[in-house]
Amino acid sequence: MIIVRSMHDTYLSNAYLVAPGAHTQAIIIDSGAPLEPLLDAVAEHDLTVTHLLTTHEHIDHTLHDRELEERFDLQVMDTTRLLAAGSLTIDGMSIAVLPTPGHVGEHATLLINDAHCFTGDVLFRGTVGGTIGGGPEGYDQLRRSIMDVLLELDDRVIVYPGHTDATTIGDERANNPFVRYWLGQIASLGEQVTVHDRSAVLHLWADDYDGGHKALVEFVDGREAIVGGSNVQRLQPA
Repeated sequence: MIIVRSMHDTYLSNAYLVAPGAHTQAIIIDSGAPLEPLLDAVAEHDLTVTHLLTTHEHIDHTLHDRELEERFDLQVMDTTRLLAAGSLTIDGMSIAVLPTPGHVGEHATLLINDAHCFTGDVLFRGTVGGTIGGGPEGYDQLRRSIMDVLLELDDRVIVYPGHTDATTIGDERANNPFVRYWLGQIASLGEQVTVHDRSAVLHLWADDYDGGHKALVEFVDGREAIVGGSNVQRLQPA
């Protein structure tokens, strides 16, 4: 299996080239990173790029879609089409399309050959996606997507997230603070904070993939959300 990653310097978003081997068909998953490392791999391994698959429609994951469409005779599978398809087989690669909403309403995770999992902005190394963009049900959807879908996979499955470094399902089960909170292994901080000028209780404060922080908060109406740490005003020292 050939898997090549490119990462955007500012967005820290990943684009991936995946192929079963040299001289085969290949797919690109998300396009929000410089294409040069992927194009170099296409030439090096004599690959034919046939599909562009999109986990979700944010610009940091679709940045170079038009360029890829102009360069290759490929089939574009946006998130809606992927979710409708449910699965794909491309040159022997079995691709299961797992609905994983929460970060946004329509989000697809791609599981290739039951071993390589491309999670977009749902699950990262050591953290999870924010839920404000997912609407009122975003938090509950994201928690279910992670705990009831992704955490049902084998611990050896490699996770290739939409931002920064790869991990495994087993590593996230053991070490991800959000997963551990949902498993009841970490207690709520119970700290009063303000989020977007709204009063809330801070349950969890954790490192984020970009060097900042991410927070799990509960508003006074009982709605929970996962937000960037820069949106949280803490009254107590961090």
